[in-house]
Amino acid sequence: MTEHAESFLSLYRSDMDTVLQQQPVDCWDSFPLFQLLNNYLSSDPHLSGGPFHLHLQQLFVPLVVRYVDLMESSIAQSVHRGFQHETWQSIR
Repeated sequence: MTEHAESFLSLYRSDMDTVLQQQPVDCWDSFPLFQLLNNYLSSDPHLSGGPFHLHLQQLFVPLVVRYVDLMESSIAQSVHRGFQHETWQSIR
């Protein structure tokens, strides 16, 4: 059954790769797909760590890293702007 599942997923893989290559760099619309597939593959002991699962992880690593970097930068900018509006006065 595992071979059959991996064969089926390999057919899906080529279409998935083509669609994701056409996706804009800062588009996060594919994250729900990654989460769905990764959760399914991680929960199946026969498919977890298999060829399709490893490809999926390698494919999404750059997207996840970019997303985390952008969120980190956005949060830091928000905090910095918030501190700029603060007035610090000593209380005696």
